[in-house]
Formats: sequence, C-alpha cells, structure tokens
Amino acid sequence: MTSDFPVWLAPEEREPAEAIAGLAGSSPLDRARAVGDGHGGLDRAFIRSAGAAGRYGCIAGEETIARACIAAEQWGRMVAPEPWIETNVVIETLSRAGPAPGHAVIVASLLEGRELASWASNNLPGWWGSGEGVRVEADAVAGGFVLNGETGAVPHADSVDWILLAAMDGGSFSHFLLPTGTAGVSFEPRECLDLTRPSQTVRLDQVRLGAAALIGARGSAPAEIARQVQVAIPLALSQSIGAMRAVTEGAIAHARSRIAFGRPIGSFQAVKHMLVDASLGIEMSAALRDAAARAVDEAQDDAAEIVSMAKAFVARTGIDVAHVAWQVLGGMAYMWENDFHLYLRRLTADAAFLGSEAWHNEHVVALHERSL
Repeated sequence: MTSDFPVWLAPEEREPAEAIAGLAGSSPLDRARAVGDGHGGLDRAFIRSAGAAGRYGCIAGEETIARACIAAEQWGRMVAPEPWIETNVVIETLSRAGPAPGHAVIVASLLEGRELASWASNNLPGWWGSGEGVRVEADAVAGGFVLNGETGAVPHADSVDWILLAAMDGGSFSHFLLPTGTAGVSFEPRECLDLTRPSQTVRLDQVRLGAAALIGARGSAPAEIARQVQVAIPLALSQSIGAMRAVTEGAIAHARSRIAFGRPIGSFQAVKHMLVDASLGIEMSAALRDAAARAVDEAQDDAAEIVSMAKAFVARTGIDVAHVAWQVLGGMAYMWENDFHLYLRRLTADAAFLGSEAWHNEHVVALHERSL
C-alpha cells in the first residue's frame, strides 16, 4: 500500500526520504505485520541500519524538526512499529539538558540505533495536561533517588533500553531517565488499538537511580514537557500524513483496477470526488504540519497555538481520509490480510496521541483567553 517518496521534494529534502524508503526494502510492512500479529518484537537490525544511515535519531546537532518531519512521513508510510518519535524526544531532551555524566554516550547510542528509548507521555503537567497521569514519586536519598509508583501506557516499554518519565519530586515534577533493566522495574501489557505499537504500564518498586538519572534541574519537568510535546506533535503529524498518503494511494490503485458495470470504479464521479477531497485534506495537513514545525524550530511566540491548530486539524483529517479509503476499498478493507486495518488503527490512535481534536481546539481557545 506504500509508494515511493514524493517526487516534488527539493534535492536537500529527498535524501532523508530516500534513506528511509531504501531501508524499507521490498516488503516494508513485514515488521508491522509481525508485531501486529504478536509474532515479533522490535527489529533491532533494521533500527541499527536506520541509525547507520542517519535516519533514526533525526533531531541532533544542526538538524531541524522541519527536516526530521520529512523522514517521519516515510516512517508513517511503512506504519513503522519502532518507537521513532519517542527516541527522538529523548535525544532532544538530553541534548537540551546540557552536559551531564553519561548523557553524551546515551545520545550517541540512540542516534546510531544501538539503543532505543521510549517516553511516558500520558497526561503530563504543563500545558499538555493536568499532571494526573504522573503516578510516580521520587524521593531524594544519598547519591540519587528512589522511585515508586506506575506510569500510564508507555509504547514498547518492555523492549527499549531507556524510558523518559516525569515523577513527583517534592512540590513539583522532575524528569528521570530510567534504565529498563533496573531492579524493581516491571511491565504490565496494555490492550492497544494500534497493534503495531504495543504499550505497557511501567511499575516501579523501590527503584534506586543515581544522581545522573535526573534530567535538568529538579522541578523543571513542566517547562521541559511543553517543549517535548511541541517537538513530538509535528513528528506525529508527519507519520499520520505518511499513513494518509499510503492509504489514499492504495485506494486510487484499487479504484483503477476494480471493475463495476464494465468500468473501473475510479471513473465514477462520486469516487473521484471522494479521492480528490482526501488528497486535498492531506495537502492541507502537510501545510499545517510545516507551519507547526517552523514555529517550533524558530521558537515563535505563538508556537503552542500553531501546534494545537495543526494537531486538531490533522487528527480529524486522518480519520476522514481513512474512511474514504475504506469506502473505496469496500469489502477488501475488512480483510485481516489486507494492510488497510494497520493504517486505520494507526490513524485512529494518532488522532488521540498527545491530545484529541477537542482538547487542542479548547487549548487554542484557552490561549486566546489568557492573552485578553
């Protein structure tokens, strides 16, 4: 259901798209199917190949979020089961936190795909949420901290090497980088709509961490979370747009080959109009995504508003585009063997990731009310 990268990309933009498309090989959905069917975990060899091509950790050094979004679209086309967004959020957070013992080594390992990271992003404090999703408490002890509690659903928690999480630390929230192999850490599988991104609850029972596990200053998590969400949303929107392009291209191919009443169904005006509307929605989504990425890259004063506007629009459009493809594919869309359900699940889950359409619409209103 996927196709080559867009031909209209500028030369400097084609390189990241080509790198990811080339890595996909002849059967790009094999990994997603294996994870979705419960027959496989993360493909570490593939991830290392992506790291060697410079396409796993994209936000580092001189790279921008806007450029990383180009690669993110390709991951979306493949319904990639890897924690690509989460790893990039962790890389960006560690890079912004400044020099600390061991952080440079961890960032290098994540960039190269030798290690993986996830991010506990459920209902965090700051403008993203109330903080009610943080159910971990950190107590300072000699030489470090002791963590107790549990997180919400964390993608691939039991398959990664590191988890970035926020914990109650006195009267505020602090960030910690948790090695998943630490004594006292356990995982409880969660039921997930998106079968290609299994998630687990992470339980922490008297988990002792050294002082180096603290990311940034104590109590700084709420301000950092605002940045993390603004980084993650354009990448997530890009993956959704990649998935939208893939399902629309699949629907168009089907409309050209499926014969009804002696003609390809794509020749009927009603089908043409649906596909044109879907294509228009994708391009509008891409334009809003680009605006959001630029706003975050340039630290614009209205970045939070632009990001929320883009998230609300793409969340709705992704569902609409999937439903158009569903109608064009007809009965084939209901078949487990057809890849469509992987994309439908991904787009539906993406619509809720880091805030639903309704939440972000309300957030835009709240931002305007604060400026009055």
